[in-house]
Amino acid sequence: MSVDLGNVAEDSARGTLVLATGNTISLVISAIAVFIVARLLGAERYGVYTLSFTVPSLLLLFVDCGINQALTRFSASLHVKDEEGRLANLVRQGVLFKTLISLFVFSVALIFSDSFASYVINRPDCGVYIRLGSLAILFQTIFNTAGAIFVGLDHPGYSAIATGIHALVKATLSSLLVYLSLGVMGAITGFVLGYVIAALFSAGLLIIKVYRPLPSRKPEGDSIDLLKMMLRYGFPLYLSSLLFGLSSQLQSVILAIFSSDMAIGNYKAALNFVFLLSSLTGAVVTSLLPAFSKLYHDRDRATAFFTLATKYSALFILPITTLLIIFSPQLILVIYGASYQSAPLFLSLSILPFFLVGFGRFTLGGFFNGLGDTKTTFKLTALYFSVFVVLAPLLTHTYDVPGLILALLLSASVETILGAYVAHTRFHAHPDYNNVARIYGVAVLSALPALGTAHVLPLPPLPTVLLSAVIYLFTYLTLIPLARIVDNSELTSLIQFTNRLGVLKYVAAPIFTYALKVTTKTRG
Repeated sequence: MSVDLGNVAEDSARGTLVLATGNTISLVISAIAVFIVARLLGAERYGVYTLSFTVPSLLLLFVDCGINQALTRFSASLHVKDEEGRLANLVRQGVLFKTLISLFVFSVALIFSDSFASYVINRPDCGVYIRLGSLAILFQTIFNTAGAIFVGLDHPGYSAIATGIHALVKATLSSLLVYLSLGVMGAITGFVLGYVIAALFSAGLLIIKVYRPLPSRKPEGDSIDLLKMMLRYGFPLYLSSLLFGLSSQLQSVILAIFSSDMAIGNYKAALNFVFLLSSLTGAVVTSLLPAFSKLYHDRDRATAFFTLATKYSALFILPITTLLIIFSPQLILVIYGASYQSAPLFLSLSILPFFLVGFGRFTLGGFFNGLGDTKTTFKLTALYFSVFVVLAPLLTHTYDVPGLILALLLSASVETILGAYVAHTRFHAHPDYNNVARIYGVAVLSALPALGTAHVLPLPPLPTVLLSAVIYLFTYLTLIPLARIVDNSELTSLIQFTNRLGVLKYVAAPIFTYALKVTTKTRG
């Protein structure tokens, strides 16, 4: 079955915008809630609160087994092939498997909560908190599974709404219950109820809006074979996730050995901005998996879409990355105050891996996974982990926190370069390096007027950041068409697409309209 590349690109772009918007709103709400809860609890009780979720978070790693990404990938491919019977069976088996595993893991947490409290987090009195917090395992599993299916079936809006509901309920109830003097128990209860309500909402949407409307819900295909297919596809991705999770934990261990509390605090403060940018790139990665899955049987179009996706990912991510780097001192000062003196340097260094976007950093995973080559994804992740394990202790011991960040950058660089080589040699897929080089050049040149303005005008930090960001984006949007990175037909298509985005069109459409006017005037 032939799939129109333009439709795939439009679906992917829509999914990225919707998920990125939902993630950003949820992050803002969650950040406000974290500040309120931490302030009301105080440092000591907030520490107990965060420690109480250590065990549930670790146990949650053993629930997925790669099923979520398999559901996204195969629901997309079965839907585009109109195999609704197999799709219905796939959804049933995936949800049932995840539910049973989560019940088992929750039972383990419930039975051994006191032991975990004593021997894992060294807080014997926290058993009751672990039991309560472990309830989130059940509902978070339902929430995440439904979200994976929504994305695979081109309903990212459902996932974004559910994510927003989760953040809002968790933020409201946690803050309220702590304010009512329920302490750590109140904060954990609010956290759990956020997932309970979001999971029930997601499950209702999944049944009413997705499952019931399927033209055929009669089971097709052997259920065991479908489950094996999902596990065979998803398990390498699951191992990759475990390695990434382990590397994250190793960062904390290495820093605890070689760095001071002050340096670690500055680094963690800088990472909050990195997490925000990661949520935006995560929306790109999530949306690309179903897109490549639809092109599974048409490798030529899949490679063409890889080139297109890398180009637009670079257009989207590079200006944000550049702004974060050049205005890191002002951002840190506005958000955290003058005491975080090392955080601007740490932020600028930590952002550098995002500059690999033009080489496929955030599109290679979706490309390999969408084409079913999850083993390559696992091998690349294992390479990343191996390089990090070797370099991180040595570089952190020598250069402290910047050494750790350098180890992360080198690991990401090796992984991305080898991934790009494999994509090129095995699938003949590669970025349009000519266009990508122009995007890098425009991203850097656009910073000059912004930096000049910031230097000349003696404004406070916040107005400096806002004014400079506007000048930077105006310059960037002017230079992009002048550099012939996008042409009239692309911009016209983007305007037509953004006009179907509802409220988002009032932000996106004027941007592309301005770029089209620049292109038209300069090219006649």
